[in-house]
Amino acid sequence: MRHDNLLTGLPSRQAEEQIDRLIDSPNVRIERIVSAGQASPPGFWYDQPDEEFVVLLAGAARLYFEADNLTLHLKPGDWVEIPAHVRHRVEWTQADPPTVWLAVHHPRNRGPSITLQKFNAWSSMVQFVVLHSPPFPAQDGKATFDDHTVPGTLQ
Repeated sequence: MRHDNLLTGLPSRQAEEQIDRLIDSPNVRIERIVSAGQASPPGFWYDQPDEEFVVLLAGAARLYFEADNLTLHLKPGDWVEIPAHVRHRVEWTQADPPTVWLAVHHPRNRGPSITLQKFNAWSSMVQFVVLHSPPFPAQDGKATFDDHTVPGTLQ
């Protein structure tokens, strides 16, 4: 088990944002980002292959989204869900005290993946395990995992 505080150990003002990867796996990446006055360079756009959920924990920031010509002014507690490939940029971040973000990146919903496994070579049963690759929301918004045993014969 690991334990820490997202608002302690903040760096003093520096030229680059500080990005601390808290979790890094194939299905999710969680980062603490500390900005101290940084912004996207002129002409630079984020165009990420993954979905991103961002919450502002401290400080303040301004994001701009190209397609909607939308500017968001964020304060502590504000969050935004950014779909994959939505071009956006950071226009401004508060320097003192620094701006602290929590960013959760996860793969685009690619639909269910199906794994076929034969558990007993001599039986006439085939086990189908349908795993909806997280995050694949069900109606209640949670990832789902369904196991189905289907009688039949192998051809």
